[in-house]
Amino acid sequence: MISLLDALVPVDHSLQRPESVLAYRADVADGFIGCVPPAGPARIEADGLGYTNEVGLDPRAQWLYVNETFARRLSRFAVHSDGSLGPRQTVTRFGAGTFPDGLAFDEAGHAWVVSIVSKRLIRVAPVTAARRCGWKTASPCASTPAPPPPSTASLADQACAQIRQRILDKVWPPGHRALEKEVALALGMSRTPVREAMMQLQNEGLVEVVPRHGMRVLPVSPVDMRQIYEILTSLEGAAVEAVARRRPDEAELAPLVDATAAMDRALQADDLDAWARADEHFHRSLVAMAGNRHLQATVMNHWDRAHRARMFSLKLRPKPVNSTPEHMALVERLRAGDAEGAAKVNRQHRERAATELLRILEHDKLQQM
Repeated sequence: MISLLDALVPVDHSLQRPESVLAYRADVADGFIGCVPPAGPARIEADGLGYTNEVGLDPRAQWLYVNETFARRLSRFAVHSDGSLGPRQTVTRFGAGTFPDGLAFDEAGHAWVVSIVSKRLIRVAPVTAARRCGWKTASPCASTPAPPPPSTASLADQACAQIRQRILDKVWPPGHRALEKEVALALGMSRTPVREAMMQLQNEGLVEVVPRHGMRVLPVSPVDMRQIYEILTSLEGAAVEAVARRRPDEAELAPLVDATAAMDRALQADDLDAWARADEHFHRSLVAMAGNRHLQATVMNHWDRAHRARMFSLKLRPKPVNSTPEHMALVERLRAGDAEGAAKVNRQHRERAATELLRILEHDKLQQM
């Protein structure tokens, strides 16, 4: 599963025709979903789609959903443990004039589909497991009117998320300066939500807001990183104990095993970026398995703050050969239901990683990370 999560390449429109407008027909089905694994050739996982648009995994990561815009349907594929996809299933079809575009899921498992052309927000609700499809709409092409314009608060949240991601992805590196109006222009928003977002990110320690001069992206300090890793070690330990007490079965452990295998393949290919993605997916999956969304949200907030330092120092640290056996040792403790042993393995793993990172931050004086 991990290779699919990391490597899916959905096609936003048909690339098999000289002009994309030629694919704007219900009888054209040459869209596809490709996969580019960390090692090995790219491959097409699913084809014959009617104008492939947005894709998304359901909350349990068991199904991959895809909007087929001009075929006017929502389809899904079972996700196998090796990252391959099962045959296509049609979840629902949409009426004339409704072309599915955006796709998201809520915590209750509903799929939310946006049709920009018809100005509709459509909820596709889950039904009982006895139903073959597993999903239904409240009525044929059930829809609600287009929502009102987003509030300033929700726009500020969007601005905050976009700015944070640009910082984490090093699009805006440490020391980067930008005026408020420049950030607003880059995000396509007004200055009010951008101003609120900048203040929130200042509280998180990612930027410094300078009156009349916009913001400056801050470096990561060794003190901050030491404290963040202490928090991560403690909170992730609580998640590990909760998972171990439940004694997860092989299906639940599969994402962790797959992620560790992907890490090993990436190391053999000397692809540290792919290794980092697989490592991150291992830890995110581990925390999600605890089933505590408040704990998960807190861990992910601190994980994001540590992300910059981890990525900047990735190629400066020794080759991360220890993580794979440490992950497998943790999986074995979880499989055995050994909460105390699992917590100990995870704590030692986190402490070793923190020591390596802090040694670089403190001794190599990477002040601009």
